[in-house]
Amino acid sequence: MFSDFNQNGIVGLGEDDPVTPLNELEITQESHYYPFGMNHLGPWYETVAPENKYLYNGKELNGDYEINLMDYGARWYDGALGSWTTVDPSAENYYSWSSFHYAANNPIRVTDLDGRDWYIDEDNNISWFESSDQTYTSEGGVKYQNIGTEILTFDGQNLTYSWQEGNKEDGYTINSVSFKAISGKGDHAGNSYWKVTKEFDYSDEAQENSFVGPIPEGVYSVKKDDIQYLSDQSILKRLGNHLGRGGFPGGRFSWGNNRWWVNAEGGTETYGRGGFTIHGGKKYGSAGCIDLCENLGGFTTKFMNNDLGNNKVYLNVSYDIEKLRTVVYPEQK
Repeated sequence: MFSDFNQNGIVGLGEDDPVTPLNELEITQESHYYPFGMNHLGPWYETVAPENKYLYNGKELNGDYEINLMDYGARWYDGALGSWTTVDPSAENYYSWSSFHYAANNPIRVTDLDGRDWYIDEDNNISWFESSDQTYTSEGGVKYQNIGTEILTFDGQNLTYSWQEGNKEDGYTINSVSFKAISGKGDHAGNSYWKVTKEFDYSDEAQENSFVGPIPEGVYSVKKDDIQYLSDQSILKRLGNHLGRGGFPGGRFSWGNNRWWVNAEGGTETYGRGGFTIHGGKKYGSAGCIDLCENLGGFTTKFMNNDLGNNKVYLNVSYDIEKLRTVVYPEQK
C-alpha cells in the first residue's frame, strides 16, 4: 500500500490476479479524497481486490446500515460533513474552536490521527498526540518530533496560545486562550465618524505581496527571550521613532510596547519575504506581521509569564476557506 503522509490517496498493489503476468504488480485499489475525507469518485474507483475498509487517514470506514463513519479510536468521524459526531472530550480547553471541528478546520496542513495532541513531522505537518516523548510514530509509520509544550496558531482572526500540562501517569490537558489579531495592511472599506472599516485579504495572491499582504501560510517559530521592548531604546532613538525612523518607526502607535521576530521554519514558502513580527499598536494592519492591536498587552502577559521551559515556540499560520475578512475598529484620531 502506498499513500501520502496522512494515509490519503492510497494505492494498493498486488499479484493475486491470475491474468497478471508473473512478477508484475498491478494496482488493486486506488482511493482519492476531498480534503475533509469524503471519497472522490472517478475512473480509479474500480478494484479487483477484496474490499479494503481502511481508507482516509488509514482509518476503518464503517458502512454498516450505510452510516459511513470512520473509527478514529477516540471518536467517530464523518468525512462528508467534515466533523466529528461527538463533542471533543477536551472541549473546555479549546473554547475558541467548535467542539466538533476536525484538524483545526484545515485538513490540508493539519491531521488529527486519533482525536488528541500536537507534534510535527519532517514536512512541517503538525498533528495532535497525547504524549511527552521526544518522538512519536503514528500507526501509518510517520515519524513526528516533539515541538514542546506550547504552540501558537494564527488563522487571520485570532492568535491562539496553547500550552500542555500534566504527565503520563495523570494524563495531559491542553489550555488555550485566543486574542483577536490581523495580518496585512488591509484596505479601507468605509469610514464613519466613530468607526473605520478595513478588509483584510488572506488569499494566496495577497500572501505573495510583500507591500501589503499578510504573513504567508506555513510553520514558523518565535523565541520568547528575543522579545524587544520599545522602552529599551535610548530617548534619542525613541524620538526618532516618531519621525518614522529607527528600529520602531512610528513608535508605540505602530508597534505597541514590544514585539517578537517570527522565523520561517524549513519548508515554509515565504515568497522571498521576511521581517515578520508579532506586535501591537493603534494603527490597525501591518504587512507581513501579526498585529494584535490593543490585545498585545494581554497576550504578552500570558505568553511571557507562562514559563514551561520552552524558549522556542512554534507558530502555525493557516487560513481557512474564507480568506477575505471585514473588520471594524474604533476610529483612530
